[in-house]
Amino acid sequence: MFLKKVDYSKLCTGVLIGLGVMVYLFTGLFGFFIFVISTPIGMLSSFMNVRKSHAMGVILLPVILYFL
Repeated sequence: MFLKKVDYSKLCTGVLIGLGVMVYLFTGLFGFFIFVISTPIGMLSSFMNVRKSHAMGVILLPVILYFL
């Protein structure tokens, strides 16, 4: 009953803002930059009906090269 009263778009926006603040506090500007890049890539796979593992490969390769 309670979930019918919650506006889903406002809930998603609030969660995204909260995650952004936490990422910035814990990882700084570089982590926030990665967060901003990875969020649309993760959403794009759902919109294009593509496997999420293909989209994650775009982020994983630079991260692997960074830590080598």
